[in-house]
Amino acid sequence: MHEKHWGMTESPFQSGGYFYQTPSLEEAFARLEFLVENGRQLGILLADQGIGKSFLLAQFRQQQQQSDRFPVLVDLQGLDCDEFTWQLASQLRINPDVQAPTFVRWRQIAERLQEHRYDHMQTVVLLDNIDTCEPSARPFISRLLNVNLTDRIPITMVASSHPGRLLSLGSDFLGRAELRIELPNWIEEDTLSFLETSVRDAGRTTAIFDEAAAMRLHELTGGVPRFVCQLAELALLAGAAQQANRVDVQTVDAVFEELCITSPEPMSVAG
Repeated sequence: MHEKHWGMTESPFQSGGYFYQTPSLEEAFARLEFLVENGRQLGILLADQGIGKSFLLAQFRQQQQQSDRFPVLVDLQGLDCDEFTWQLASQLRINPDVQAPTFVRWRQIAERLQEHRYDHMQTVVLLDNIDTCEPSARPFISRLLNVNLTDRIPITMVASSHPGRLLSLGSDFLGRAELRIELPNWIEEDTLSFLETSVRDAGRTTAIFDEAAAMRLHELTGGVPRFVCQLAELALLAGAAQQANRVDVQTVDAVFEELCITSPEPMSVAG
């Protein structure tokens, strides 16, 4: 096992690294809190693939569950209107009938949201990958923004999207967004700090990646957390197989070339 070779108790990069506390992630989390605490209607979370938006929404939902709010999280990827309304109803603890027509489920959803209002409970709806749902689901997403809730006890929606597909959401929907939150790629400092911290947390007392190797890893992965973890893990395996004392640039380059890992395009959408 490569963990034993490097003097670690576990693999430091298999968990994904998506929720490593970078300044940009902390800022995004704070903006989500601002939306909810101030009763804003809609926020848009922008992030490229592999940056960690799904992890961020999951962590935010967990935080909101500790409050007096009612958070729901639905991954919209590939969902049509029937699938979306069923999943939303399930998240709202309605126990929907699979055979029930869509309009029946929607009525149940609206009634449950009204119940939250009467109970003085704010509903927080987190919709992941809104840009990848089927067109038939879009009208029901818009309806959520029109549910007759008071300003005092609002429904707050956060929808995540790939920046390059933002315009597909439509001008009417985007026009109602009160805040755009951008989750960018890691900068070099983030990647280097993540590598050092992860190795230390796994039980290693000294660095494994020399500085040049860490910088090269950041360059090759474009600072995308998913690719950083993937390439770092494979570099550890290769270094252990070579009985190396450190991971150097040559090891990182060799693993990258052998496995044909391609770095993503940098984000270019302004927040």
